[in-house]
Amino acid sequence: MAIGIAAPFWIAALSKNPHAAASSGFRLWNALGILDFVVAFTTATICAMIITTDTPPTIAPMGLLPLLLIPVFMVPLFTMLHIIALMQSKRARA
Repeated sequence: MAIGIAAPFWIAALSKNPHAAASSGFRLWNALGILDFVVAFTTATICAMIITTDTPPTIAPMGLLPLLLIPVFMVPLFTMLHIIALMQSKRARA
């Protein structure tokens, strides 16, 4: 969540100084954003596999709108935005 909370600060920094996109901090922030998605997915998968109660929690609500939009639309969208930002940062460094 700290990565997402830092987004407005990066937007402000980039609006004042577009060359901040070439900084190592910007690249690290984007890499950590992608890592955040990977860790969240891995944690959810591991937790789902180790729960051994008689009535395990269900993810059925995630299959219905509006919660369905998070894993199906928002996560891929933000992953693509992080990758695009990394590619543009690489181009700005060159």
